[in-house]
Amino acid sequence: MKAGYDTEGGRSVGRFLGMAMREETEPDGPVRVCADVRASAAVLDADGRLHAGALFTMVDCIGGFCGGLGALPDGWVVTTNLMVRSASPVVAGPVSFETEVLRRGRSAVVTSVRATDADGQFVVAGTVTSAVLVPEGGVPQWERPARLELVEEPDIAFDEFVATEPTPDGVILELADDLRNPWGFMHGGVTSAIVDAAARRLAQATTTTDLVLHYLAPARIGPVRASGRVVGRRPDGADRKSTRLNSSHVSESRMPSSA
Repeated sequence: MKAGYDTEGGRSVGRFLGMAMREETEPDGPVRVCADVRASAAVLDADGRLHAGALFTMVDCIGGFCGGLGALPDGWVVTTNLMVRSASPVVAGPVSFETEVLRRGRSAVVTSVRATDADGQFVVAGTVTSAVLVPEGGVPQWERPARLELVEEPDIAFDEFVATEPTPDGVILELADDLRNPWGFMHGGVTSAIVDAAARRLAQATTTTDLVLHYLAPARIGPVRASGRVVGRRPDGADRKSTRLNSSHVSESRMPSSA
């Protein structure tokens, strides 16, 4: 399978998040990548904690980058499944990420992601499953060990960067170029962010702690809608929510994306 690939695509998302990623693969060991995130004011929520949508996007970014390095030299990757569990409440940052390849198959790569705060306390853990694709212009070339310094000082908040508009049953997003991945699809982390935005709107909650996404088809053209419904309550009284994504081209949660 071949698809177009832009080597600069997706980096606007990483730069906004302040992802400084470095490969730390040991000889004969699995591909391993670490990242330090300072957690600027732009990625904090109204309570001064790490924004859940930003945190989910960070997991997708570093997990996808590690998976891509693991896929070399046969191809690069696009996210197909994302599972994340975060601490409650989430810290204000900074955070340190570690990720490594758990499994490298012919057509898929699975990576684990874990992040801790400055005191070594748990922040988030996740698993990213990615499909291996062959870009139309050839497989990206990386000097190893690879480094990706995506650090800037954003002047807007995360909710303005991923600018969703409310709908009666969720949110809607115009798909700006800055929100696309290297393949030209909606970035996998951005997909998780609009699901988070829709869930918080439906539950009238300030943060999301757990997320499971299955990406089934790409979102190439906006607007993209995330809609859902509350399906029950947990024993602690919190709402359980079911959220789906759709646009004129996509129904339900059908959007593969990549870091």
